[in-house]
Amino acid sequence: MAATYHGNRSNLVVRAILYASYILAVVIIILIVRTFTSYSPDSEFRQCKPVDADFIPANADVIDRFKQALRFQTISTNAHQYNREELLKFQNFIVKSFPRIHSSPLVTFEVIANYSLLYTVTNSTVVHFRFSQDSFFSPGDF
Repeated sequence: MAATYHGNRSNLVVRAILYASYILAVVIIILIVRTFTSYSPDSEFRQCKPVDADFIPANADVIDRFKQALRFQTISTNAHQYNREELLKFQNFIVKSFPRIHSSPLVTFEVIANYSLLYTVTNSTVVHFRFSQDSFFSPGDF
């Protein structure tokens, strides 16, 4: 009777290993198939062309402003630890670098919590848009 018990137990272990192997093999096959047939986000984006209405040419002025913006040390490494002086310098740089935005009657901006700029764009036919300094700011000449 003891031999039968151990025989049944070893059969169960073998079966469990086989089932686990089958499941693992199926998962590996699915991963391989998904790797070669998965969605590619590049196919949905079209390349920006100079003839596009929203194209911003990368002239020397735009590139220079972009380089200058990258020099500000505005990245914080811990919560509530940031270079306040650099944030204020960056804020002044944005205001000086984009005079058309800041002089437009359609655009208003306000300083939020001393270091963030909140832009509101209004028009009689367009819904309000809001942009903050915390999001990506395009270096174009708006």
